[in-house]
Amino acid sequence: MTSDHYFIAKPSAWPLITALGLFLLLGGFGLLLHGETMIPSLLGAVVLAVTGSETLYADMGHFGSRPIRLAWFGCVLPSLLINYFGQGALLLHQPNEVTEPFFHLAPAWALYPLIVLATVATVMSS
Repeated sequence: MTSDHYFIAKPSAWPLITALGLFLLLGGFGLLLHGETMIPSLLGAVVLAVTGSETLYADMGHFGSRPIRLAWFGCVLPSLLINYFGQGALLLHQPNEVTEPFFHLAPAWALYPLIVLATVATVMSS
């Protein structure tokens, strides 16, 4: 009997499980202090988050908070979690796919439809 018999998940899955931990958020402050090349991308992500929050606030005026909550917890959050955990699992098994893990999740024939889908989603959200 091995020691990993008592784990809920295999030890190779711990990076995905700990991705939910708050202590990783504190590591982001180190990126701000020591990651000079990443700061423009990080600021871009912050701007996208702020504009997305503003859009959500405007939508709440049109639809109300209950439909927004139902859509978020019923569709958006599970989809994001499945996508991000899938990307994490892909990177654990194939670290050389670090450039574009989202597009490497799909088979080769689905690359162009996925690009169209991502572009349409980007245009709709802006």
